[in-house]
Amino acid sequence: MAKKKNWFSLFFTNYLGVLNDNFLKTLACFICIAWVGKENESMVVTLASAALVIPYLLFSPLAGRLAKVYKKRKIVVWAKFAEMLIMVVASVGFLMHSTGLVLSLSSILLMGLQSALFSPSKYGLIRDIGGEEGISYGSGAMEMFAFVGILTGTLMAAFLSESVTLPVLCVILFGVALFGWLSSLTIRADE
Repeated sequence: MAKKKNWFSLFFTNYLGVLNDNFLKTLACFICIAWVGKENESMVVTLASAALVIPYLLFSPLAGRLAKVYKKRKIVVWAKFAEMLIMVVASVGFLMHSTGLVLSLSSILLMGLQSALFSPSKYGLIRDIGGEEGISYGSGAMEMFAFVGILTGTLMAAFLSESVTLPVLCVILFGVALFGWLSSLTIRADE
């Protein structure tokens, strides 16, 4: 039973992070397009997508090194804590229309950096939780939950962006990050 709880904590932490990545990116696209006009839609979507991916290209080797030098669980917990701060930046960006575009896109870039630094540690925890025999199961389940998070975050942004006020959307972003951090605190692994 303890192993199942350990898997659940890791999978749920990852799921919430991927959900928030995609919720933030998609929500920022909708909000920023409304600010800059439909004629700039492709530019906003391109910038938002690039902001989420570029940190992976630049910082993945560093993230792998950090996962080798430091405790992976500790990196995960700190990354999830940073996510809450990033959601505060995103919320300020959404609520401040004058400088909102820059802050919104910057928060996506920061979220990409957080996710890039988090990624090798979360995958490294698979072996630490399930041992050699758990690698296949853990990797497969992690990918499944990641794609469910992508789908959930994208759909949430699509449905909620038109039916919920901006402050409520900001609370949801922060709430997901908070639950992700709390979930990360329950991860147990033999590193």
